[in-house]
Amino acid sequence: MSGKKGFTLAEIIVVMIIIGILADLAIVNYFTVLQQQSAKAAQTNLITIYSAEKNYFFSHGGAYCTTACFNLTQINFWLTTNINDNYFTYNCNYNKPFCVATNKSNNAFILTIDLTKPLVTG
Repeated sequence: MSGKKGFTLAEIIVVMIIIGILADLAIVNYFTVLQQQSAKAAQTNLITIYSAEKNYFFSHGGAYCTTACFNLTQINFWLTTNINDNYFTYNCNYNKPFCVATNKSNNAFILTIDLTKPLVTG
């Protein structure tokens, strides 16, 4: 029994470093996918708001809900939508007919929809 079985400290450290690198890559990919999914959900929500704004426009004498629709609660109330989003804030600008979705964690990521233009062009 001269040979002992087991791992050396160097081997354990190498394995721990490899596991750490793989975990880091997995976490980065997870948050990238999460951000992409929340952006797609925000786009879908803006399309819903666009359709609701068009209905509001035709039933309220040619006016958009831009003075009362300054946050998601007001948008849901005035446009009778049922949008729930934990990653984006929404508002419709009272100066111009725009609705904006802004990422809560990264204010540089903003999606905008112009109510005066057709949603699909081509």
